[in-house]
Amino acid sequence: MSCKPSIGQSIQLFLVDGKPSGLRKATIHGWTGLLFVSDNATFTTMAAREELKRTGVYILFGPDPGQLERIKVYIGSANSVEERIKESAEKRNFWENAISITTS
Repeated sequence: MSCKPSIGQSIQLFLVDGKPSGLRKATIHGWTGLLFVSDNATFTTMAAREELKRTGVYILFGPDPGQLERIKVYIGSANSVEERIKESAEKRNFWENAISITTS
């Protein structure tokens, strides 16, 4: 078994509305993926993005109402993340943050 040395990579983080706490877009050079991170306040902006009409996965997470020291997570996938993430967010009231991962 051969072990290849790890090669570092840079993540490009774009602050969509110019605020570190706002909607964030992340990419890695040479990767065909695209990641968005939002909270409740920026969720509508994220969900309306054209990129979320693509196939991908999404994660909703926040404090577990039953055990506050734990995090509760919902993971979903869809042919159109835009539609499904909105439906999932409406059905689940525990989440405070959302991540969507699609192709660029």
